[in-house]
Order: sequence, then C-alpha cells, then structure tokens
Amino acid sequence: MIHFGRNSSQIKYSDYGTLASIAKMMKANPNIKLVVTGFTDATAQKTYNDNLSYLRAKEIIDHFVVNHGIGRGRLILQWKGEENLLVPNNNSYMNRRVEFSLATPSDIEMDPPETLNSSPSNTDYGY
Repeated sequence: MIHFGRNSSQIKYSDYGTLASIAKMMKANPNIKLVVTGFTDATAQKTYNDNLSYLRAKEIIDHFVVNHGIGRGRLILQWKGEENLLVPNNNSYMNRRVEFSLATPSDIEMDPPETLNSSPSNTDYGY
C-alpha cells in the first residue's frame, strides 16, 4: 500500500523504496501482472474522489513505467474513489491510498472517470 497526502496524487519520496522493491519483484517474475487500485477518503464530493483515486493509481503506474521500465501492459489500473474505507473516520490517512494485488484473468482496466477533465469547484475539498 502507498499512502498519499490530502488532495494529492503525488508520490512521496519516502515511498520510492517500496515501489522499487515491487518493480524488482516484477522484473524477476515477468509473467506477473498487478492490479493498481486507487482510493480516497470520503471528505469531498464523489466525482472529485473518483477523479483523485484514478489519478493516484495512474501516478503509480506511470512511475513503474518511466522509472523502472515495467511494461504498461503488466499493470491494470482500477479506481474506487471513496469505496472501501479502511478506517471509518472519513479523513483518515489510511483511506488515501493505492493498493496492489496480483491480477487474475478476470481483472480489467477501468476507463477514467467521465468527469476527469472537469475542474473541482471551490467547495470540493478532495482528499
């Protein structure tokens, strides 16, 4: 799991080692595919959270491709927004995350949220 700051899809430098370890494992096992799933907490509007969870997963995938040479076809992007909160406290750091799981044949890439290119309003405090 990789955690994110409030209202951010930027990977923290402190997580680079974890991502390098995952990339090393993937390079050693070229038949493995990973599902990369983004989440948010529940403090903003649903559409904002959907967009942010997508952007978090995309940022991790882009990091693997650009920095570690992992083929994009080995990474399946999924986003869940504010679904599956780990901690009932809506604004918990634990809910602002990307999770990894081994892909199965039934796992498919999700399209970006339809609202991805719309700007959040000043009342959206997406976390």
